[in-house]
Amino acid sequence: MPELTYDLIAPLVANTEVKGSTVRVVFRCPVSGNEVVGNGSLDTRKSAGDALKQSLWSTVRYSLARMVRGALGYGVAGQLASSMTGQAVSGAQRSRKAPSRGEVEAAVVEAFTKHSNRFTWDANRGSYVSSKLFEELQTEFAVMLSKAKITSAWDRGILGRMLAEVAIADGTIGDDERNFFYGFAGEGVPSIDELAAKEPLTNAELAETSGDNREAMLALAMALACTDEHVDRAESEILARFAGGLGIGQRRFEALDGMARDFVVDQLLERVYADGQVDPSERREVAELASGLAVPVERVQRLEARCKKRKGIV
Repeated sequence: MPELTYDLIAPLVANTEVKGSTVRVVFRCPVSGNEVVGNGSLDTRKSAGDALKQSLWSTVRYSLARMVRGALGYGVAGQLASSMTGQAVSGAQRSRKAPSRGEVEAAVVEAFTKHSNRFTWDANRGSYVSSKLFEELQTEFAVMLSKAKITSAWDRGILGRMLAEVAIADGTIGDDERNFFYGFAGEGVPSIDELAAKEPLTNAELAETSGDNREAMLALAMALACTDEHVDRAESEILARFAGGLGIGQRRFEALDGMARDFVVDQLLERVYADGQVDPSERREVAELASGLAVPVERVQRLEARCKKRKGIV
């Protein structure tokens, strides 16, 4: 795969809209027509290359928040509406001159890297296409979540509370937690502060969830726990309690836990390979983070091979 540039992803860009310091982009697969919405930030000091250097963990949480939105059934229109609402609330818009073409293109590249796992490099076409066309190269977690439909008000509410309990397991609500919830809240999902004020979920409440959604809900909570670089004792106890209330046995619990950890490592790899290559320091960083999550070296190697295959890197 060639070096990631604006020209390489331009065929996917169906629409761009500049709102203050944010560029909203609609990416459309030229084969399937599947659409993905992403946001990039305008910065006169930023180049397309600089756009690839965001925090690994912030990117993983962003991807996870997107998957929560997908599981909740919010499509492209919902993503755009949420972004517009969020910008109005945050007051992020500021007066500035019209951005240059280079600034907009750098923002588009940034938006694409946040969703790069949604697209696969098709060497035959010489372009990116929707990863849904290459499902066998995705993690089990990603495939399961792509099929989840958590649409009932009860299930949505319970999922929000599950995620909040994991997020505040250490007793604090930090900027990372707020940003994560901001990524999918706004449509029937209370704020993290409102969720944190509620009592811990009971087994009876968990048992009232839809059977088809329980594994996906637990897997999302597990993945969130992993984005702290390790799963601590408090988080482990919360996840075990959730599994008991949801009626998920130990063997399946362990399988879902492995799927969630694979997803997190996969997203770390997606980030470091976003520009089509990885240097030794990036590989060491991923290896250290994967070790902290107790993901075996052999498994990391398999995930890396799949990531490279998705991107057409040999």
